[in-house]
Formats: sequence, C-alpha cells, structure tokens
Amino acid sequence: VEQGRVPAQKIEVIYSGTDTERFQPGIDGDPIRRELGVTPDQFLITQIGIRSWKGNDDVLDAMVTVAGKAPRARLLFVGANEAKAKILREKAQARGIARMVSVFLYREDIPEILAASDCCVDASYAGLGLTGTLREALAVETPVVATDIEGNPELVIHGETGLLVPPRDPAAIAAAILRLMERPAEAEAMARAGRKLVEDLFSTRAKVERTEALYYRLLKASR
Repeated sequence: VEQGRVPAQKIEVIYSGTDTERFQPGIDGDPIRRELGVTPDQFLITQIGIRSWKGNDDVLDAMVTVAGKAPRARLLFVGANEAKAKILREKAQARGIARMVSVFLYREDIPEILAASDCCVDASYAGLGLTGTLREALAVETPVVATDIEGNPELVIHGETGLLVPPRDPAAIAAAILRLMERPAEAEAMARAGRKLVEDLFSTRAKVERTEALYYRLLKASR
C-alpha cells in the first residue's frame, strides 16, 4: 500500500440517493410550460444552478447555435437571485436570444420543472461530485446532456443514459441538444434507461439497502 492511500478492499462506494417517488415519470409538467408560455411543439431546455462554473455562459452560447437551426427551442435557467437573473437576461439579450430564454428564481417545484423539460443540461466545468440535478432529471425520465467530468460519467453513460460533452465546449453542447431534438425516440430510450439506473444505484432505497448491507458485512467480519 502506498503511503497515504487507503487499501482498495476498505473502500465501499455508496451513492447519494434520489427520492424516486418524489421524482418519477408520472409528474405533470404542463402547468410549468403554461407558466412559461411554452407550447407543446416547443422544445424546453433547462439548466438548474446559476454559478459561473456551472457553465451558464456556455449554455447561452450553445443556445445561439441551437436557435439558428431549431427556432422552436426554448431555454430555462432555474435558481437565480434577482441580480443573477438580471445578468442572465442581459447576456441573452446581447446574444440576440432574449425571447427564447427564461429565468426562474428560487423554486421548490423542481420535479415539476424537470417533468416540463424536454432536456436537462449540466454544463459544469468544476465543483462537481455527481450532479444531483442529473439524477433527478433521469428519475422523471427527462433526457440529459452533461459534461464529461468527475462523477458525471458514472450516471450519464454516453449514448445509453444520456449524452456527454467536453467541458467548456458550446458547440458540443449545441450538437448534443440538437441530437435529442432530432431523435426523440433515442432520447426517450436513454431517459428510460437512465431512470432504471437511478433506481438501481442512485435512489434513496438503493442507498439505504447498500448501507445496511455494508453494516451487516462489517458486523459479521468483526465477530
């Protein structure tokens, strides 16, 4: 064993859990779409979390490309304070996409917001473990696009449970979003597979069961 390292046999990975009863595919997102004025034929892209390292600017830049090829796209940011909301709106205006961008302040109806969304994007380039928003989006069977860093690839398996893109790459984000728009059957299949993976590994139930099993093994080994 190298100095300062823990032996592999002493490591047990138990993921944080998502409440898959609160976040589930049957949630009605229509009231959120009506609140936003988003019509059934429009494609709602959502990013939750407003911080520079969340890649908000990269998503705005990607939206410029998406808007040019798919005018029915709409973008929603969630979790801003008043000051950050103003900045986001100004940035959208400067990019010529203000009419396509909405900003929510602090909200508690996240399951409904994710259910209303056609795609959830996490463009973070730092500060991650394994993004909770991605777990929650897949739990409601909303397709996801995520940056290929840190813990994300353990949940977002490229082409199977979502799409991975390099960090700080608006062109790749745009291409991934357009792929989901153009291939709805594939997007739905990945989202369903993502829901199953969340249930199996990233749910509250799985977390409790794996923790309990670990305790039993440790108690048995100590006797």
